[in-house]
Amino acid sequence: ANRQRRSSVEDSLEALKRSKMLHQKDLRRQHLEKTSKFLKGPSPGVPPILNHRYVLLSLLGRGGFGQVLRAFDLVESREVACKVHQVDPTWEPDRIASVIRGIHREYNIHR
Repeated sequence: ANRQRRSSVEDSLEALKRSKMLHQKDLRRQHLEKTSKFLKGPSPGVPPILNHRYVLLSLLGRGGFGQVLRAFDLVESREVACKVHQVDPTWEPDRIASVIRGIHREYNIHR
């Protein structure tokens, strides 16, 4: 009986740890979403539209050069992921050119 109780307590503790980790991850995502410069629409409550085609809905992920956003494609009428790159104008021209070449490679892979 003691062994069963201990196992039950350990299982509950593991479930709480997983729940805490997921909650922390969601809080980080919400913070990043609130601070995303790409998710600010023209006015409160109005989502931004990228290239007159993609309604930007929420943040999926963020990396060194940009963000991946959940979006709705107005042409295809379906949900998609949009990767939006950021190029810092203070970078050296060679670095900017290298990043842009990488963006073109990614684009050609995903077409």
